[in-house]
Amino acid sequence: MEKIKVFQSGQWGVKVAENPDLWLNYAKGSGLNKDSFKPGAEYSVEIVENGKYRNIKSVEGVTTVAPVASKPAFKKAFAKKEVSASTAMTKEEWAAKDRSQMIGGLSHDAVQLVLAHVNSGKSVEELVSVYEEALTSIISLRDRVK
Repeated sequence: MEKIKVFQSGQWGVKVAENPDLWLNYAKGSGLNKDSFKPGAEYSVEIVENGKYRNIKSVEGVTTVAPVASKPAFKKAFAKKEVSASTAMTKEEWAAKDRSQMIGGLSHDAVQLVLAHVNSGKSVEELVSVYEEALTSIISLRDRVK
């Protein structure tokens, strides 16, 4: 039996702390895997030579338990800003913002009407009346849903 201190455990074996270049593989049929070893802990292991590789055949026990690393406290990247009364929007500011957004939406609708005019060959007046009818229907639907 040999004592080893585990530096890192991986899918195929463990890296030994005393010699970070040395990997000890898990022997076939041993049932060992990376969950069998914890970095920082010391183990008594049976090692078998297999050509140029050294394999861990069995683990007799843990001789020194790995220290438990404390996790750093989670820190938010962005702190939520407190809204003071001086930075809160007034009703007039909200109304101006709503009006600005409505104008932006109407501008988008105007572009769609021009495209419809170009594609359909109908007059702009016909398309505007269809638009007004659709808009009136949508507004009344919105009021009913509220």
